[in-house]
Amino acid sequence: MKDVDLSGKRALITGAASGIGIETARALALAGAEVTLAVRNTAAGHQTAADNRAYLVEGVA
Repeated sequence: MKDVDLSGKRALITGAASGIGIETARALALAGAEVTLAVRNTAAGHQTAADNRAYLVEGVA
């Protein structure tokens, strides 16, 4: 999502603890959106959030 600025926008991602949900949340966050993860398994959701935070902070992108 090059040249996309989602700063000031919010996104709600369902199914965010696995597969395409993880990647969608990560891409939107990288574009500047505030992302909320909607998950069934809260432990997996917490892990996904932690992984995404680490990914963004480390500048892996």
